Amino acid sequence: MAPAPLHAGLLQRVGSLLVSGLPQDRILEELTGLVEALANTRLSEESRSAAQRLETLTAVAQTLSRESRLDQILQAISDRTAGAFDAALCSIMLLDEERGELVVRAVHGAPPESLRGSPLKVENSVAGRAVLTARPLYVPNVAVEPGSGDSGSGLASLLSVPLMVRETVRGTLNIYTREERAFSERDIDFATVVAAQAAVAIENDRLLAETEELRQALEARKLVERAKGILQQRFNLTEEEAYLRLRNESRRLRRPMRQLAEAVVLAEDLHRQSAAQETGGAS
Repeated sequence: MAPAPLHAGLLQRVGSLLVSGLPQDRILEELTGLVEALANTRLSEESRSAAQRLETLTAVAQTLSRESRLDQILQAISDRTAGAFDAALCSIMLLDEERGELVVRAVHGAPPESLRGSPLKVENSVAGRAVLTARPLYVPNVAVEPGSGDSGSGLASLLSVPLMVRETVRGTLNIYTREERAFSERDIDFATVVAAQAAVAIENDRLLAETEELRQALEARKLVERAKGILQQRFNLTEEEAYLRLRNESRRLRRPMRQLAEAVVLAEDLHRQSAAQETGGAS
């Protein structure tokens, strides 16, 4: 790989000094200054990279606190991660345990046909191996790696990081580059932190869905209980008889018991309102 322009200029300056014929103490002084300049340049590059990654993590954290829709959160994470790595493609895939598949939920960049649309089988993909091992997986060249891409994709290297919730894998964060790249330990650590944030969003969404499901189940139970009470009172039924009548009608009409219970309660409310109006009119 060719040196960066600034580094190349410094190297040329060093070569010129060594053949300049200047006194040794002057050459040493110049070389010391150039070494400091080179160190500062590297530090500046590392600082810029660190600042960009800190900005990425901050932006992701803000998205988690501000946005409630999982798809938008994951898309923001995918976009930010692609920018931090200067990646050609960054995707987030969620694990469908029952089917043993990884499904794309967010993507930055246009994926090739081999990575678009259809789910990936866990046992036949690089991302799947990251799921099975619960560890980041690096592929230098996706063109020659089964399950990671194809020769016409225009992609080179891949870093696939599992999305971990405690010890459970929920999916993967996948980072593709156009040119072959050796991801450093620092790169992998950063991607792991981002993946952990994505995993938090996924887990929060799951917990919210479970909470909503429990809330609806509780509401349905309350409606059924109220409907049973109405039937018991109106038709002089036992609690079991009232429940069986609701259940049988639910099956006959092919409607959820909650809907039937709502209809019974609504009819009772309307009957009471009508009776109250008639009583009021008579008085």
